[in-house]
Amino acid sequence: GEFVLKQRTNHGLFFQAAYTYGHAIDFSDTFGNGIAFVDAYNTKIERGNAGFDVAQKLALAAIYLIPTPPHFSNALVKGAVGGWQLSGITILQTGSRFSVTCSSPFAAVRNSAGAIIGNSGCDYNADGTNNDRPNAPSFAASSLIYNQNSLINTGIFTASQFPAPCLGCIGNLGRGVYSNPGVAQTDLSMQKIFNTPWFTGDKTAKLQVRVDAFNAFNRVNLGSIDAGLTD
Repeated sequence: GEFVLKQRTNHGLFFQAAYTYGHAIDFSDTFGNGIAFVDAYNTKIERGNAGFDVAQKLALAAIYLIPTPPHFSNALVKGAVGGWQLSGITILQTGSRFSVTCSSPFAAVRNSAGAIIGNSGCDYNADGTNNDRPNAPSFAASSLIYNQNSLINTGIFTASQFPAPCLGCIGNLGRGVYSNPGVAQTDLSMQKIFNTPWFTGDKTAKLQVRVDAFNAFNRVNLGSIDAGLTD
């Protein structure tokens, strides 16, 4: 769903806001050979939140035509001060999805008779395809809290919190259960267009003076969480 609000130019100000709510579900984010299904004979368990799923997004845009101060009588000063345009775009959105997987192969644990009694690696169902998902942890996905310490120093969770399934079994943790950190960014711009008849003798010639500030508030937007259990 999408909702758009527009304020037509009023006293030199134009404003627009757009809010999008969505939910993308798929069985795989890619196509072709080599897709790492946990169980090729049961593709239904791959149904989950798409890796590109962004639940909510708010986009704000504004343009303000700065008026010329009326008390300036000097034409040169008035031309330099007035007519500037200030604009800004802000994007606020929730993070995309990621899955917790394990890339190590099956590592058999045998008893004295040589029988396999356990697995110290991953590939929990021993089908030769890695990147299996473990069992779900005891905490809910909504309980994850992102802060600088957890994202950089300690991690948002530990590998030991994700139990391994029984020998030969498939983990019950779904695809795309968790969300990456969100994004918040504001870009600002100030510009003015000057006529330059002194340059070409033609009033159609223009000179644009512009200053841009990308991510003006220096907000750190991090990439995807590294959710491999072997790291």
